[in-house]
Amino acid sequence: MQTGARNGAKSAVVPVDNGRRKVALYAIEGPENWFEDLGGAQLLNGTALVRIEPIFAQTVNTDAEYRVFLTPNGDCKGLYVTNKTANSFEVHELGVALPVFRLIIASSPSARDMRTSGLPTKSHSSLR
Repeated sequence: MQTGARNGAKSAVVPVDNGRRKVALYAIEGPENWFEDLGGAQLLNGTALVRIEPIFAQTVNTDAEYRVFLTPNGDCKGLYVTNKTANSFEVHELGVALPVFRLIIASSPSARDMRTSGLPTKSHSSLR
């Protein structure tokens, strides 16, 4: 993966398909190294199984905790996420079926590598 400080848009070239090809991902700005994927889901009977996009899953460390941010596209009594795996998660609503916007952020593989090399990566609270 290419890294380094740059002016303007920030991106990384990340290998996928067992290194046979590479994709460019634009990174969010922050004190930690995250990539994001946006999408939607339709809840039926108050639930939806959301599959993580396979190319995105190859570019992040979904074995570590990832975060899912939900925005209901209608009146609802509350949303929550369960059964997070490396490939999917479930969204539940406390009352009705409605479309939901989702944002997933997950750490990049380089964050995993930095953790195992002994370099500090998660103590950024002073930067917030």
